[in-house]
Amino acid sequence: MIWDVYYIYIYLLGRPDSVHNCSVANHSTDAFFLQCNEGFNGGLPQYFVLDLYEIHSQRLRTNVTSSIPAFSVTSLEPGSSFIAHVYAVNNKGRSELTPVPVFTMRLPEKILTREKRKMFSFIYYVTRFINYNLKEE
Repeated sequence: MIWDVYYIYIYLLGRPDSVHNCSVANHSTDAFFLQCNEGFNGGLPQYFVLDLYEIHSQRLRTNVTSSIPAFSVTSLEPGSSFIAHVYAVNNKGRSELTPVPVFTMRLPEKILTREKRKMFSFIYYVTRFINYNLKEE
């Protein structure tokens, strides 16, 4: 008696798992870089999406798609705060959103305190006095 052996493979396909361990690097006045670790892909090819919302107005600022969970976002306003919603997508759906707070740095400001202004004024007048006396000699 000959037995035929058959193998049955069962693949459980589903939505991808959420990204995790997201970190923001290279903050500047108008850009940032965000990188995450991907979760299980659900058994299917996946891609990643970042939706960037302004914190105060909840307005969608930009939407970026990537084949890896790493995003470079540019052309932002200095000194702004945002919430980045990062998620994975495959043919079965999308993962849960992973919110990541991000911000851009403010432009540098020149701030003179009263004491510094007095010191600069003092240096200015001393310099003028010395230059005047040197001219007379």
